[in-house]
Amino acid sequence: MPLSDAGLCYAVITSPSAARSTRTARVIAGRGPIRPEWYRNVPKGSNLTFTDAGHVVSIARGATGDIAAISAAPDTYVSRRVRSFAAIFIPIGVLCG
Repeated sequence: MPLSDAGLCYAVITSPSAARSTRTARVIAGRGPIRPEWYRNVPKGSNLTFTDAGHVVSIARGATGDIAAISAAPDTYVSRRVRSFAAIFIPIGVLCG
C-alpha cells in the first residue's frame, strides 16, 4: 500500500505548551485530520506515543523553541509494517544467534 493511501496524518505545530485544542496551537504544516484529543502537553525535548481510536499517535517536542510534531498512523498499517519487518529480521537473528 503506498504511503499516501495509508491514512497517515501529521502536523507541525507551534505553542505545544498551550496545545489543548486546535484553537491554541498553530499548524505550520500538515496532512490529514489531527484530532483535538491528540494534542498533549509534552515536556521540552521529549516524546510521547499512545494509541487512540485505532491510531498509533506520536508527539515529539523540540528541546529549544516552542514547536512539536504530531503523527498518527492507523494501527492496521503499523501492524502490517511490523509483521513484514519481523518476517525478515527474526530469522536473521535466529541464524546469527
